[in-house]
Amino acid sequence: MRKVIQLNEDWRFIRRDAGVPADLPRDWEHVDLPHTWNAVDGHDGRDGYDRGRYWYARSFLTPRQPLEGGRVYVEFPAAGQQAWVYVNGQEAAYHEGGYSAFRADITDLCVEEGENLLAVACSNKKNSAVYPQAADFTFYGGLYRGVRLISVPSTHFDLDYYGGPGLQVTPKPCEGGADFELVSWVVNGDEAFTVAYSVKDSEGREVAGAVRQRLEGWFSGERLGRPLPRAQLISLIYGVDGVANCRLAVPAADLSLDNVTLPVLGELSIAGGGEENP
Repeated sequence: MRKVIQLNEDWRFIRRDAGVPADLPRDWEHVDLPHTWNAVDGHDGRDGYDRGRYWYARSFLTPRQPLEGGRVYVEFPAAGQQAWVYVNGQEAAYHEGGYSAFRADITDLCVEEGENLLAVACSNKKNSAVYPQAADFTFYGGLYRGVRLISVPSTHFDLDYYGGPGLQVTPKPCEGGADFELVSWVVNGDEAFTVAYSVKDSEGREVAGAVRQRLEGWFSGERLGRPLPRAQLISLIYGVDGVANCRLAVPAADLSLDNVTLPVLGELSIAGGGEENP
């Protein structure tokens, strides 16, 4: 099953380009995430704030999956403005751009027993290759949106798909409710792998749902004691592993859209095997 572990506390930080540490540094500053070294000088409205390449480090234990073949990812919702990620001294990822999420599969870099060392260099130096080049805001440097580990079984929603969650949701309001166009990308799934969709309104009532029982079709049935609208298969999208992922239309006739000022109008959860992606 999917397990998410937040890594936002007890980091070490040094305000110089110290290089990849061999062990968890004891003389670096203790910080918690989110963190930026421009928390003070980035607010003066001028261009004189600190733009450098500085380092973070933290230890962690390797998450355990109950089934064989599980994978471990480290996820950064953002890191300003360039990031170099190392696990146990080996480079795991490099990312450009301070406003987009990225992940790295670090399974093969982790040790089975004992602690791992995660080290991250962030840079907000001026770089002609990194967008944007100019703006009316501060280019903050650092891990300013936190970090987390994601442990998944061998068959899981694709975490390598453009930094997304492995699924795509396109809601389309219509008379009396909404239509949801849904796509999920599954890694290492076969024709027997089941993916279940559930659409709930703001009160938690299930108003639409579908289950892929086999590759060639979808069905929806009674859940919570009442019938649900039937889903429509739009197309099959084949991944690099040859397994088809389905583009699906699910009508939700009972989903109220009267109050569009509500922060949450509904909820979609997608589950497959031991995976769930709310």
